[in-house]
This record gives sequence, C-alpha cells and structure tokens, in this order.
Amino acid sequence: MNKIPKMETHKRLVAYHEAGHVIAHIESHIAFKYVRIRSINGVYTGLIELYPSKSSKSLEYFLIPSYFFKNFPLDFIGYAGYLAESIYKPEINNNHGGYDDLQRIKSCYKDFPTDLKEKYFQFLESYTRNALVKDWYAVSAIAEALIEKETLTLDRALSIAKNAAAMQAGLS
Repeated sequence: MNKIPKMETHKRLVAYHEAGHVIAHIESHIAFKYVRIRSINGVYTGLIELYPSKSSKSLEYFLIPSYFFKNFPLDFIGYAGYLAESIYKPEINNNHGGYDDLQRIKSCYKDFPTDLKEKYFQFLESYTRNALVKDWYAVSAIAEALIEKETLTLDRALSIAKNAAAMQAGLS
C-alpha cells in the first residue's frame, strides 16, 4: 500500500485551504497579488498577499463589524479556507489551520445578539458551501497547481479557475 508522507498530506490540505480563499476572492471581486504555500521548518503555511488599500475608508468599511454585516466579503473569504479544508478532508474536524480562521471570524461577533449571530453564521455557511461546491473543479485545480508551483499570481489563478469551469461545463 502506498502511503502519502505526512508532510505531503499537510501540504495538500494547506493548498486546498488557500484554494478556497482564492475562489472566494474571485467571487467577491477582491484582487490579490499572489497566493503562496511554503514549508517553514517542515510545516506548510499559506498566504495570500493583498494589494495595499488605496483608501483606508474602503478597508474600514469591511473591517468594522456592524448589524449590517458590512464585512461579509472578508468573512466569506476567511470562511472559504476553513470550509475548503473540511470539504476536502471531512475527518479533520477542528484540528487544522482553517479552524483558526473560523475562530477569528466568530470573535468579531462575540457581542452580537445570539439569534442574529446564529442566522448570520448559518447564512455564511450555506453561501460559502454553495460557492465552493459549485466551483469545486476550480478549487481542486488551483490546489493542485499550488502543490506543484507553490505560488500563483491572481492572473494565473483566474486562468486556472476559468479552464476548470470550462471543463466542468463540458462534463455536465
């Protein structure tokens, strides 16, 4: 039996996590410079490098939690990494980097009324899951490209996603 080395399994998990973020960035029309996975002391990590904000107000609009959930695009992007890991490898439960993303998002809403929080997170879960499942070919293609290349620009990620969507449409 061929077993995948633990480090390669972790690299693949991180690649799917970052691919989930990439798909959410694309769907949200929020540009990034590149996405990267790399090994630091034998542990894989991921990073999406964003363009600097031209206006602090535009960034502030998304980062200040409010009852109007103005920061939904960033919650969607953050949650997509967590959920992509969970869809790819359901048995991992909460023992992965995506769980940290989820906790960071939830911490922004700790003072909100419970019923409002529950409705919001149900919506976030449903919206994100639907987006990832709809584009799973693209998620997988981007993850595989990250495993091979370790760094992708936005243009390359868009090209991969577009080609995967065309393949998926051809199979339907």
